[in-house]
Amino acid sequence: MMPADGPARRPRGSRHELRHRLAARYSRRTENDHPDDLVVVVLVDAGSRRSVEGRCLTCFAALQVGIVEGSPVFAMHHVAATRGEDRDGVMERVADLCSGREVVLGSAQAQVSLVDRRHLLASGIDLLDAVEVSGHLPPDDLVLFARPEVSMARLSAEFALDCCHLTRLDDQARCASARAQLVWIAYARAMLGRRRAGSLLAAYRAWALIEKCRPVPF
Repeated sequence: MMPADGPARRPRGSRHELRHRLAARYSRRTENDHPDDLVVVVLVDAGSRRSVEGRCLTCFAALQVGIVEGSPVFAMHHVAATRGEDRDGVMERVADLCSGREVVLGSAQAQVSLVDRRHLLASGIDLLDAVEVSGHLPPDDLVLFARPEVSMARLSAEFALDCCHLTRLDDQARCASARAQLVWIAYARAMLGRRRAGSLLAAYRAWALIEKCRPVPF
């Protein structure tokens, strides 16, 4: 016996068609999710600590990814200081780079357990402090992004990037550029649709090959 107000309405189309439409809608959303102006930062900041050689050390590496007419444009930054009095200048530069952009912050340290991510939180506080002190506009958004070290090691092998697993600050500073690139690769695969991520990573591979072929300045 039917209810007094007639049969319950069903969505138009079969369940298969509904799933297809929802999947297509989700695919369109994820295909365009990469920010137009993104910078991925890895920060090594000894602060009051010292490196194993007894030197103060502050370093950041950043991969800047801009989307211009649908295609990515890459730029790499790697800045370091080994004197305590130069720390403010390094932090000023990273604050300026992050100003008004969407920022993904990765960790220079291997992330094996949840507890390890406290280093990433500390880096986030250092970055926000630098922005506040410098007077620059804050980032449009700040994402703390980490993946288990086993995943980063696989990406390191796949993309021929030296991934340092050591804990010495000096080693982390040397590997910061590779870390920043690995964080972006992991971010793209995690956050974007497969087709869009594949397109961006193909462009990245071409850019990375050109960068490796550039002559080393003396």
